[in-house]
Amino acid sequence: MKETITKLPEWQKGWLAGILDGEGCIGFLRVKGNRPYARIKISMTCELTIKTINQITKLGHVTTWQEKRENSKLRWDLFITDQQSVYVFLKNVLPYILTKRKHATLMLNYIERRMLDMPLGKYDEQIVNNISKLNRIGRNDD
Repeated sequence: MKETITKLPEWQKGWLAGILDGEGCIGFLRVKGNRPYARIKISMTCELTIKTINQITKLGHVTTWQEKRENSKLRWDLFITDQQSVYVFLKNVLPYILTKRKHATLMLNYIERRMLDMPLGKYDEQIVNNISKLNRIGRNDD
């Protein structure tokens, strides 16, 4: 299943990177008392785009959410939360990522350390904090 994205044509990997740059978030899900879990979230109001990403990559799961205020549109979310899936997705789109390259590189480093069963340490917490800071201030590679 996870090998599906590796077989995509390069132009589709570039398209996925563009969507991730513009509508995605590379971050962590924190569960109280547990280590931070890598995740990718892509959100938009276009159902077809979200379902297409899910269909061609075979990664993640799709959810919907709507604000309670009047006239709000239904939002479609793709969550990729399995560490290996996050890793495979980022590895394949990294050459095409522009604005979230630093986020992706840090996340790949974090996951590689988890894959080696390295204990969580100060370096890992620094990675988590750096990605969180990048997401808060909306910084890119500059």
